[in-house]
Amino acid sequence: MKTDLTKLELNSFITASKLKSKDDTFNGYPIILDEGYTVKGFLLKPIKVGDNLLLMRTNRNGVEQLGMFTTSKILDIQDDVVQTANSYWKIEQNESN
Repeated sequence: MKTDLTKLELNSFITASKLKSKDDTFNGYPIILDEGYTVKGFLLKPIKVGDNLLLMRTNRNGVEQLGMFTTSKILDIQDDVVQTANSYWKIEQNESN
C-alpha cells in the first residue's frame, strides 16, 4: 500500500532518493545533486505543491550527517514521487531512523 505523501505527519522519518534532474534545469542552480543521491531525515513541514521539501537530515548517501535538507519548490506529487522545479524525488516513509 502506498503512502499518501500529503498526509505524512510532521517529524515522520523519511528517505528521499533523487531519481533524475529535469531536462530544463538551469545548470548549477543552486546545486545539482547526482541521480541516486539519498537523504534520510525528519519531515519539518507537510509535503505539498507550492512548498519545498524540508528535512532535518540525519543521513546523506549512507553516512551519518546531521544538518538541514531542502529541495526547490514542489510542482507535482504522483504516488511516491515528488516533482520539484529541478528534480524528481522518490519519497519513502521509514519505520525508524
